[in-house]
Amino acid sequence: MTVHEKLFMYRVKKLKMSQRRVAQMLHVSQATLSNYESGKRQLTLDILVHIRKTYNMSPDEFKDLFDDI
Repeated sequence: MTVHEKLFMYRVKKLKMSQRRVAQMLHVSQATLSNYESGKRQLTLDILVHIRKTYNMSPDEFKDLFDDI
């Protein structure tokens, strides 16, 4: 599973939040978040850190995003 897919699954399964709501929390458009989650747009370090803070991910949860890389 890619980082993008893991972020999607985390939002849906753990946060149980809509893409629209999370996009608002991240201060990005819904289309931008969709592109991040689908892999159509590159995830920068800045957005990854912002996502980690917004999702309130533990360091281990954040690290798990990259286990298959």
